[in-house]
Amino acid sequence: MDWQAYSDTLTPIGILDYLIIGLYGLFILGYGVYKARTVKTSEDYLVAGRGLGLFVLVGTLVMTELNTAAVVGWSPFGYSAGPWALVLPLCFVVGLGAYTVLVAKRWKRLDATSISEMAEARFGPKLRALVAVLSIFSLCLYGPAYLKAASTMFSIALGDFELQYVGITTTVLCISVLIFTLAGGLVSVVWTDLASFLITIVTVPVLVVVCWVKGGGISGLQAAYPPEALSFNPAAHMADPTVPVTFVIALYGLLFLIYCQAPWYGQRMFAAKNPKTAYSGMAIATVLIVLLYGAYLLVCAMARAGFTAEGLPPLPASEQEKVLGLAIVHWMPPVMKGLMLAMIFAVCQTTLSSIWNVNVSMMSQDLYRGFFKRDATDGQVLKFSRLITVVVAGITIYLSLVGSRVLGLLFLANVFTVALFFVVVAGFLWWGATSRGTWITTGLSILVGFWIIYFKSNEAGIQTVNLFGLKIWEGPLASEPWMFALCILVMPVVVIIGVGICLFDKEDDTAIAKRIAFFDRCGAPLFGKRAYEAAKRRLTPGNGAVVK
Repeated sequence: MDWQAYSDTLTPIGILDYLIIGLYGLFILGYGVYKARTVKTSEDYLVAGRGLGLFVLVGTLVMTELNTAAVVGWSPFGYSAGPWALVLPLCFVVGLGAYTVLVAKRWKRLDATSISEMAEARFGPKLRALVAVLSIFSLCLYGPAYLKAASTMFSIALGDFELQYVGITTTVLCISVLIFTLAGGLVSVVWTDLASFLITIVTVPVLVVVCWVKGGGISGLQAAYPPEALSFNPAAHMADPTVPVTFVIALYGLLFLIYCQAPWYGQRMFAAKNPKTAYSGMAIATVLIVLLYGAYLLVCAMARAGFTAEGLPPLPASEQEKVLGLAIVHWMPPVMKGLMLAMIFAVCQTTLSSIWNVNVSMMSQDLYRGFFKRDATDGQVLKFSRLITVVVAGITIYLSLVGSRVLGLLFLANVFTVALFFVVVAGFLWWGATSRGTWITTGLSILVGFWIIYFKSNEAGIQTVNLFGLKIWEGPLASEPWMFALCILVMPVVVIIGVGICLFDKEDDTAIAKRIAFFDRCGAPLFGKRAYEAAKRRLTPGNGAVVK
């Protein structure tokens, strides 16, 4: 695309803007390192000492979810579909709402250091290894997607429309986040999350107001979009070329399937000071996350309205991920540009550091201490955690440079996370879930997920996802039918198969005693509570207490 029409209208980034970005970056680094002085043990490094209060927890939860990959990856939806795209953030009500109601308190009662410990406590050490491997692999894909998105936004805002210097931007962002993450682990992460949360809730409303005015408000939207784009009637969007109703339903289903076992939320629950704080924090964060993502989508819609009114050429589909960065650099006055770029850095820094810390936690506890060095001291685990943080950062930089599109990396990672749905949800909520049934269901979920993506994607709109320089996935990335098929049609069948296997599977008293111990610790099952109580009476006479 010829960017001359856009570059001719831009106000260059000024000295004050660079100064604001630099000062914010230095503040975050200094604040993170300052908070790191309290880190004395591996538990401090990995789960922040398990003492987070409500305000800090809400801040870190919001900034963990508010990631640059979704902000950038969803930008084409806001730009192309207009106000109708505002139905997309409601998916967090489904995903995070289910998490809050069903598992938030249970995760906190477990009080582990990684989600795979839940698999061992419920089903045994072999399943823990499988969960750890799948989670680590998915996290290694999430991180590059977030970094790639942030570097894209920064490059556009700095005038690099063709992304010629995106590698430099990527490396600088990654190293700056690495410094404080390496120093203090989750302690540094959550407190810098809080600082970033404060700047975000101040700057995002300003961005919305400016873009609303520049885009012409309601009249600007009416001029830029067809009438159906301004309607929220699902019947008007059944055949929408960008955000069809099937995609909306599929997205809601996807978040329901991945969030209950999302490792980045599990770690926050472990770090909360008690179950009530965990529950309340998730509920409040859900509302704020919906509002913030809605704000970003509205900015993208207003950008199209404003650019159209100014006579600027429309962005082709391949360039629409850049629209948010364009809106910032095109309309924000000096100083505000710097604050907005600091906000982008904040969103990138918080999510990236969170993903790293979760990944390091699993590698340290599940692989290093769990398999390779069971007698490792706390000091050795802390040393290994810091070393592996550097390795994970290097992997993130590399994959963000060789990977293709942001949404492609996210969708690929989601296949592995979806496969863990039965492990966590059935494990926490259903007394009758068995180890064998869970193994079979997890394996079937992985096979079916890749079968649908590889062989059943629509041939239209093909995009490629690269990993380590190799083409490993090819298929449509946005309103594609595969996501609807996987999340809405196929996964329910897989879950039903898993339930059927568990119903016919029989476990001995040793396995049943393990189940009893798990539910005593995490809370009575939602389904099969009577069977749980009967098993307790049979195997532990006189002990009929049930965790409420």
